[in-house]
Amino acid sequence: MRIAVLSDIHGNATALAAAAAQVEALSPDHLVILGDLLTYGPDVAEVFDRLDALASRFETSWIWGNHEEIYDDLAKGQRDYLDSVADWVRQSVEHTAEGVDVSRLRRIPWARELETEGLLFAHANPFGDWRYVNSVADHAESAERLHERGFHAGVFGHTHRSRLYAHPRGTGATDDHPRTESLGKAGDEVVVANAGSVGQPRNRTATSTFLTIDVSPSAYAFDIHTVAYDVHQHVASVLALPLPAATTQRLAGFFHTGE
Repeated sequence: MRIAVLSDIHGNATALAAAAAQVEALSPDHLVILGDLLTYGPDVAEVFDRLDALASRFETSWIWGNHEEIYDDLAKGQRDYLDSVADWVRQSVEHTAEGVDVSRLRRIPWARELETEGLLFAHANPFGDWRYVNSVADHAESAERLHERGFHAGVFGHTHRSRLYAHPRGTGATDDHPRTESLGKAGDEVVVANAGSVGQPRNRTATSTFLTIDVSPSAYAFDIHTVAYDVHQHVASVLALPLPAATTQRLAGFFHTGE
């Protein structure tokens, strides 16, 4: 069984189109979308359309992210979460919300977590909140919680940084991580996998990624796939957003254009 995992698309339809083509070529049995479809990028309708097309081809699970929660809160007239974030995030959310068909977002069959094949899928972590798993200690704590809950591995997004952390070996929690990892179903080793971000990567090389997991009767094989696309095109569309210059520059600054 092959599972493909896309996370943190964040309104970047150019990157999503490239990732979708790679996913289709890999022919997964199951597609998992780990949330945060919108904010930061301008391509609201196209992101929905492309994800709908993928979901029509593959069995798909949709995992609720913190940005889905922000838009849902706004639709309910609740701003506490939004008002707690940085100005550049809030401005991007408010601009996006003006054009978001919230009913379309709500029609997606979201789940907070997915448990399948001994794997736990959630947007951020195995703790049920929005805390970030960044440090070695964060990864070790997550692995221990996964083991307590009876999982061989957990698959997350949220940080925009792809990772394959193996516990208790303690490897894979930095940007120098391996791109592949194997895990047997016997024994106590646990993998904490992060699919990275399709739409706004925050790793050192600003590389968009997604994850596949091949599940056999005795083992798991994790692979991080890089996504190549026209970054210049996306950055130009971000810089053209009707937002304060400091905000568009901050959003564009996550990407390396080679200039």
